[in-house]
Amino acid sequence: MVKQITCPTKLFHPQAKAPEHKLEKAVGYDISCVGGLDGLPMSAEKQFGPDQMFAWTKMEQLGYVEIFPGEGFLFRTGFAQAIEPGHACLLWDRSGMGAMKLVTKLAGVIDENYRGEWFVRLMNLSRKIVRINVGDPIVQGVYQERLEAQFPLVDELDETKRGAAGFGSTDKPAE
Repeated sequence: MVKQITCPTKLFHPQAKAPEHKLEKAVGYDISCVGGLDGLPMSAEKQFGPDQMFAWTKMEQLGYVEIFPGEGFLFRTGFAQAIEPGHACLLWDRSGMGAMKLVTKLAGVIDENYRGEWFVRLMNLSRKIVRINVGDPIVQGVYQERLEAQFPLVDELDETKRGAAGFGSTDKPAE
């Protein structure tokens, strides 16, 4: 049996959607973008600056945004959530965006105590201009339980077969 949680969701924008679970047994919930300034607080221009406000307005007017190679764009989702206590939402690339279009997200942890609108910055790592339409799913959210960790300081760590072998250590032929 799969555990279920409840995350009340507030929509700030007329085109906003709550995260959508489109395929049975999929772990990720599609999160879509909106364009324009609807629902932003009065302090948004101070927080994001006039260039970002203009970019969101232009995205709404055109119905899309183009991300040039090596550049990024900060997207609005138009919603906020109260994630169930003891949980978080991790934002991950959608496989088609990351693997096929070489567009990846920067950052991506939504804590249970955050109540503001969710924003997503995508970065175009390809050599082509990538178009994202208003309403397109841009990332997927994976909800998981939050664990508390303790970090006792020690003089030595226990030994393992791998030890301190780092990057590529499992790619080496056995001797």
